[in-house]
Amino acid sequence: MDVTNNSTALPNQAPTINFTKLPANLRVHKAATSLNFNIKATDADTTIDKNLTTEFYLDTGGGFKKITSFTANGTTYAGVLPAINGTVYAIKINKTSTLIPTNVVSFKLKAVTKDSGDAKGENVVNLSHYNTAPSITISGLTTDQKISKHDSTFSFSLTPSDSDTIDENLHVELYLVIEGKETRVNNFTAGGAEITDGNLAAKSNQTYNIIIDKSLPADNPLLPNTVIFTAFSVNLSTVLGSNGLS
Repeated sequence: MDVTNNSTALPNQAPTINFTKLPANLRVHKAATSLNFNIKATDADTTIDKNLTTEFYLDTGGGFKKITSFTANGTTYAGVLPAINGTVYAIKINKTSTLIPTNVVSFKLKAVTKDSGDAKGENVVNLSHYNTAPSITISGLTTDQKISKHDSTFSFSLTPSDSDTIDENLHVELYLVIEGKETRVNNFTAGGAEITDGNLAAKSNQTYNIIIDKSLPADNPLLPNTVIFTAFSVNLSTVLGSNGLS
């Protein structure tokens, strides 16, 4: 007796990949040293496709380029993750200025997964690359304020701030514009500390009492009739904020 097998092979079902966690508000700070996200690759063919070949790509403006090194759940991979079907992985990519240049304001992240039958699934997300400029407030000085030429010093307070929590440390510089010539103030005191190189390593939202000796530099022993004072604050990604009075 002939037995006819009428069974037919089921078609291969393509896998899918999803981002289960992304940077907050889809924003990555320019000073961040890593790009972190979670993914999960799944395939309905669980018997055959227990592992799914998974890769990641970035497009910063010149097309997608493969990420050749990353960690997944703490283990380092050279560009290819043999993801277990249905498992969530925490991905960490070392973020360098070569990988994502600081002048890039947005970029695309793509995750691609492939099963044993070469069927693919992918997911793309757009991320912004941001850095908020710091600001600096000055108190104790006002526009057109009169400062006696006979006083050897003048003082005021300044408060640098940056809304980006990553930028806790700020760099502050002071300048005087005397008769059209900008002069950096290298010697001053800030919160009682002597500054001799013009660089104040400041904390965001902290107020500093500044005292400037008017006899420095030596070629300007007395301030002229009109002076423009400017303070600059710079954050980790060298984005500049300033405030000035004349």
